[in-house]
Amino acid sequence: MTPIRRPVSALAESLTCFGLALREAIRPGLALVSIVIGTVSLGLWLLVFSIWGGRIVHWCDLLSNAILGRLAGQGASPSVLMLSVGRAFAYLFATAVFIILVMVTVRILLEFILMARIQRYCLTRYPSLRTGVPSSMAAGVRDAMGATATLVIGGLLCLIIPIIGGLLFFVLASYLNVRGLVNDAVDGLATDEQRRAIIQSRRVEMAMLGVLVGVFTLVPFAGFLSPVVLGAGVCHLGMRALAHAREGEDGRAQGVAAVR
Repeated sequence: MTPIRRPVSALAESLTCFGLALREAIRPGLALVSIVIGTVSLGLWLLVFSIWGGRIVHWCDLLSNAILGRLAGQGASPSVLMLSVGRAFAYLFATAVFIILVMVTVRILLEFILMARIQRYCLTRYPSLRTGVPSSMAAGVRDAMGATATLVIGGLLCLIIPIIGGLLFFVLASYLNVRGLVNDAVDGLATDEQRRAIIQSRRVEMAMLGVLVGVFTLVPFAGFLSPVVLGAGVCHLGMRALAHAREGEDGRAQGVAAVR
């Protein structure tokens, strides 16, 4: 695997994978399941927040006041401005919690319901890849849990940062959405070592692809196709990396044979 490439090259690769993912999203079977996943995830947490929204905002209010109290110094009495800022942070935290829960639910449903089917469709474009490669299930579970924990904890920490905190949260969540699906995208195609190499060498591409999918999610109606676009984009990113690595290995093998 090659090291992380220049941002321009990474953007070109991300756009290519995103365009290929849009082509997969128009398949009726994938599109229908994607719409169902998006609707169920959004509807579930809308129901939860409509019932317990007041309590959730109250908990977020306590958390934001505790954080602001720390920043202002211990023992200082809260001012009217600080209380207003704390209330605004409470609603911001509650909104962030809602977004995180919806994103995590979409990714979990995508992994268990649709990802294997997406992989089969995408794999038809890469006939050179070898299937049936053994890999460790424990490594995949560990990576998925780590990505989810980082999304929840890191997302809330990002919102503490003034002004750019929301943007940092969006980029972090977008990256981890892609990062958490890499193992499923190359399952049976790559060894654990190759998976780690893909993740290490394609971090910029994963972040950019995640941002593209995140922006696509905000498009009215079309956003319900974001689960299949996300899954297909990650599949194409991983498979293209594997195909590129195999071409390099074949080239090196031919060079060694020529020397001999």
